[in-house]
Amino acid sequence: MCPPLLVANIERKLVRVNFEFGALRWNCAERKERMSLKGVAKETLHILKEGKYITDSGNNVEFLSEQRNAVIGTKLYKPEQGYELLA
Repeated sequence: MCPPLLVANIERKLVRVNFEFGALRWNCAERKERMSLKGVAKETLHILKEGKYITDSGNNVEFLSEQRNAVIGTKLYKPEQGYELLA
């Protein structure tokens, strides 16, 4: 069950904000979308595109340079090269 929401009228737009433990959280409908497979996929693609994300505790985690280095350092080994790798 979703906790109650604080409803505010900001610039003639109805805004729903859910406060838990003093931190701004997703409202109930947004959390349901976020937890669906489609929502998880969308969020994952967004995070990969941005190269960063914010944790639930508000910490900013940046990984864009590490991601780029991983792509640059990736090597393709074809099946016929398998024995060379074992030698």
